[in-house]
Amino acid sequence: MIMHQHTRGNYRNLKRTRLTFRQKALRQLEALLQFMMVDALSLRPRRLRVPRVAIAVCGLAQHIQTSRYLVPLKRFRVLDSHYRDNVLSGRNKKYFYDAFRMTKPQFDFVLNLIKDHPGFATRWKKPQQRVEVQLKVALHRFTHDGSLSSFNALGRQMGVSVGSVIRYTRRCASALCAHIITYIKWPTEEEKIGVKARLGKENSEMSLEQLMSNFTLGATGVCDDRAVFTFFTTGYTGSRHDSSAYKDTPLYKEKSKYFSNDDHLIGDAAYALTPTVITAYKGKNQLPERDLFNKKLRSSRVRIEHAFGGLKGFARCLNKLRLGHTGENDMRRLNQQIMACVVLYNLLLIEDIPNDDPDPRYNFFGLMFERDSRSYADAEVRQHRRNARARFQEEDEEDIDDGGVY
Repeated sequence: MIMHQHTRGNYRNLKRTRLTFRQKALRQLEALLQFMMVDALSLRPRRLRVPRVAIAVCGLAQHIQTSRYLVPLKRFRVLDSHYRDNVLSGRNKKYFYDAFRMTKPQFDFVLNLIKDHPGFATRWKKPQQRVEVQLKVALHRFTHDGSLSSFNALGRQMGVSVGSVIRYTRRCASALCAHIITYIKWPTEEEKIGVKARLGKENSEMSLEQLMSNFTLGATGVCDDRAVFTFFTTGYTGSRHDSSAYKDTPLYKEKSKYFSNDDHLIGDAAYALTPTVITAYKGKNQLPERDLFNKKLRSSRVRIEHAFGGLKGFARCLNKLRLGHTGENDMRRLNQQIMACVVLYNLLLIEDIPNDDPDPRYNFFGLMFERDSRSYADAEVRQHRRNARARFQEEDEEDIDDGGVY
């Protein structure tokens, strides 16, 4: 009996029909032995034939016993890890940032945070791949969408098998989700002072290849004035109404745990007006006081749109999740990957990690969430709009005075 001793990862590199040749040779040996017995009993000059047949049978048996495979093995090209270990080592800062959407110091911080997670402990005789490599594979999958995040393309680029890409992504997602309480937490009473909380909902596409269709997965989040998520939940369909999804969250069911005194959230018109959620006035042609209230409310609530835009801009896999959904375990892993992306997003905003990016255009979080630069840019844009509006009004008045039509 021949035992198959190759691991699942190496099995793909071998010719799958290798055992059929051995079985064929054994059948030929059995037929030859039967022919030898018949030939030895039926033919008279068997003194000449039996030794020849015996020699042939012994030679064939020796060849089968000494050869593991009867045909040359056809192996695929060995996966190359040069790009992963050298090009993406961090020496070229632009290449590193384009691949993982973070700088090398930020990557090292995340690596030190998750490297001691039990999921990276070796449980079998063969040791696991380095945590650094597993994190690179997971980050590349989190921060890219389309064909760049497919298992085959990522495996060839990182020098690992398709199965390893799946396992590395799951391990890193599980390790990041272990820090949800640290980086996605409701503000304390001291932190609530001067903080404006926004409530919003976003949909992410989930590809179900088994059904040849696309479905959406909804998420409800609350952020502060820094665009940091203080509450995040997902796992329901994107077609569900915002107000209905909010009523199933702990924010609605356990109000006393999250709100005190006059605490409230700022939401859009899709949410119902409650003592803890303030929404804008619905309809057009409102009174001037209500229009002013809606304008102030929307200018504050837009921060949740910035937060979801920043999250989906950083974790581009959320634009279209290339995951199948065939059961409860797949849904759990899908939610785990989404929450891992939120943890990474909050981590990079909260932690004061030195940024050595060579080009400020690649400083994604700095451009979007640096309050001083944003305020200065907003003031400059507003002044530019005022000047343009005044210039257009002057030209319009000149055309009217000249009798022309503007």
